[in-house]
Amino acid sequence: MEKQLILLQQLFQDSAAIHNIAIIMTDTQGKFITRPVGDPKLLQPMLETDHPDRFSTHLISLIFADDPLLFNKEYDITSELKATFIQIHTNNRLAYYIGLAYSSQLDAENHLKYFKTITSVAEALLSLESEKGWIRKQVSAVHELSVIVEQPPTSPKLHKMMELLFHAHKGIDFLGYAEKEHDIGFRVTELVHLKESTLLDAHFSLGEGFLGQVATTRQLGYWEHIDKDPRISFFIQNKLHPQTLFCYPIMNSDTLIGLLFGGSETETEIAEGLLHLGQAVAALIGVHITFQSLRSDRDTYYLRMSMLMEICKTLSVVKDIKRVLFILVDLSLNLVQGSFSCVIHKQAADKMNIVSRGMPRSQAEKYLKDISVRYAETATNRLDERAFEGAGLYIFEGFQTMEFPLMYGNTFYGVLSIAISTSNDFIEYKEFMQSLTIVASSAIDRIQGELSTSAWEAIELLHRSIQQWDPPAFMLSQLAREMIIDYSHVSELPASQSKLLEMAILLNAFDPQLLGSILKATPENAILIQLADEVRNIRVLLEGRSGRVEALSHSENSQIVALTLFYTEHLTSYSVEPPIIFRLELRESFAKFISKRQIVDMEMSIFEPILENRTEHGDLKQAIKALKLLSAREQDVISLVAEGRSNREIAEKLVISEHTVKNHMTSIFNKMGVTDRSHLIAMVYQLGYNAN
Repeated sequence: MEKQLILLQQLFQDSAAIHNIAIIMTDTQGKFITRPVGDPKLLQPMLETDHPDRFSTHLISLIFADDPLLFNKEYDITSELKATFIQIHTNNRLAYYIGLAYSSQLDAENHLKYFKTITSVAEALLSLESEKGWIRKQVSAVHELSVIVEQPPTSPKLHKMMELLFHAHKGIDFLGYAEKEHDIGFRVTELVHLKESTLLDAHFSLGEGFLGQVATTRQLGYWEHIDKDPRISFFIQNKLHPQTLFCYPIMNSDTLIGLLFGGSETETEIAEGLLHLGQAVAALIGVHITFQSLRSDRDTYYLRMSMLMEICKTLSVVKDIKRVLFILVDLSLNLVQGSFSCVIHKQAADKMNIVSRGMPRSQAEKYLKDISVRYAETATNRLDERAFEGAGLYIFEGFQTMEFPLMYGNTFYGVLSIAISTSNDFIEYKEFMQSLTIVASSAIDRIQGELSTSAWEAIELLHRSIQQWDPPAFMLSQLAREMIIDYSHVSELPASQSKLLEMAILLNAFDPQLLGSILKATPENAILIQLADEVRNIRVLLEGRSGRVEALSHSENSQIVALTLFYTEHLTSYSVEPPIIFRLELRESFAKFISKRQIVDMEMSIFEPILENRTEHGDLKQAIKALKLLSAREQDVISLVAEGRSNREIAEKLVISEHTVKNHMTSIFNKMGVTDRSHLIAMVYQLGYNAN
């Protein structure tokens, strides 16, 4: 803007000398934009007494009070001094005032045309520079927004992102964010607005007004000349009177999580480029909120995994079953914050007892009887599968509860029950509580003398718990386990080394530091934890997070485990070359092993010729649809099998009998050339199943 101001300064100075006038230019607050020029006698009465760089506050209150300011109106400053003030607009916004002071003896009528010329030139120059300034602001705002998205989450970050958009474009007088609170309700949680309103914390529903329309369609909406439209009643009620309005849906995958909206109370049309800028900002806000959600999920996952490790450590040394039950009750009640929690423990074939918190004795007795009926045993002394097949929801005397069985193998030890407020609690806590009951069941079994406390069985237990938390990681470890067993056999590794490698594969998903807190302090476990730590370091190098690639000094065992995981993660790309950070002899050994393994797979795959469009990382549905020898119903069944559903769950989902499901499974096994579910799922994974 410096060039334009220099030109204006020269124009004002020449004009003042020629016409014997004084000229000033101020912003809307009275601060001089150019240096006042002209006869000092004409200027002095217009300046602030104590601040010669500012326009007189007395004159500001007197003159700027006129709305609109009249061009041809003369103001008597003193008995010998008059002045005319002219508004300067840049891009339809009032930005500056030009004041022309002259002697009372001067005939202003004769100079009016020249005054208009001066102001027109000033307005043109300033508008041009203002437009360039807005463009620079917009580019800068998008850059700052992209930086903010990558920064750690903080509570005011969303508001800061909105302020950047608000100040980056001239067509915005207000900007808000409405967060989805339940299925059909929204609440305005963020607002940027220079005027007073009651819009913050205001509520609206799906389909209500302009914003509700966007929430329903999930499509960008923008409207102009809406001051008479009845759909703006939501804004009118909250002291806003928009002339234009725009609204963007904020999505997390296919889920609507909020709305970004804004508009102008002065402009009747949406400024050019505003919608594109808003769309970019809305996308960045969506990414920010998604990242924040993922970070929150990650933190919750890590916290609960740490809790599970601590519980495993505690339960591994507990000698009393009653203490196990009390730990279960106290932990579940504090975690879920329900009205009660209880454990029904089966002590013998005809005897059960209950440990509870928050449940009256009379209610506990009724619940104990109810459980004993619903979880009855058959003559074979096994849990009746018709009565129970896993965790589920149950209504008891008006209370909604989630129930988890305490089982080890085929032995039923009892039920953990927790009262909840909504079914969403079941979705949130199901996996963690299932993992907890697996650990508790093993502790009960150990105390009763039916479980060895060897390190191998503890590792198997930890590995099984991962199935509830992260099915893709569990699948990866299962497939890697098969590969490491084959490699150990082909390479004729010692049995002790082979077993150590297999243990490291099963513990791959766990943090080595957490393993140190749960596994007993034995020399064997120390070696295993060190191996897990080395494998973790190698995988960090492979992901490029170390900042540089360096020659590895890790042990042979850690490199074998890391190579196994590397090839397992590339099941559908056996031709991939291993990174050079592995030792040459190991790379050659594994390449040879993988090559032979792949040839066998190709010879055994009877269905390979009928596959179409085999992809390396296609999704599950695409992979299954490629199996053309399967009927449509068999494809439905195999999809549910890959999700870990039981025959009964598949039958309920497809509305068919369990017997029909078994017939479909037999047919699928025959057509696919496999003998069990695990091989079937592994095969689908190899065909392109991306678990994420």
